[in-house]
Amino acid sequence: FPYTTLFRSKADLLNAVMQHATHHMLSACCVALDPAQPADVMLREFARTYITAMYQPFAGGLPYYHVARLMIALGFERPEVMQDFIAAYQAEGVQPLTTYLAARADAGELRSPDPRDAVTFFQLIFYTDQALAYHEQAPTAAEIADLAQYRVRLFLHGLAAQH
Repeated sequence: FPYTTLFRSKADLLNAVMQHATHHMLSACCVALDPAQPADVMLREFARTYITAMYQPFAGGLPYYHVARLMIALGFERPEVMQDFIAAYQAEGVQPLTTYLAARADAGELRSPDPRDAVTFFQLIFYTDQALAYHEQAPTAAEIADLAQYRVRLFLHGLAAQH
């Protein structure tokens, strides 16, 4: 079928793909961040889930990270297409993580978070697999868990409460 059968334009088709990709990424961030649980435990689970999602089959059976490459490139060329993605990423990804980090700071586990800390954490785990730069096979679950633990340890080192 030509794309015009289902979509009015190529831009509408691209928007639909971006919405689907956004939903996939954000569904990987749906770890219930329990503010009563230690940061190490919650962030490792969050990172493990997110990294695993980067390798899950997506469009045409390719791993999601291939779509992430496209999204990044598209963002430079057509920032208006990325507006919905950025808004959803902020509302469903960054904000819940920011709230969680603030709760752990209130519990005395972490220093008061900078508003940019949640974005830094996303960047740290997003690039963990290096799949954006290299074509890789999905690591085993144990390797992903090790990657998640390592990246969370680095992140938490920077947020350690000052005593």
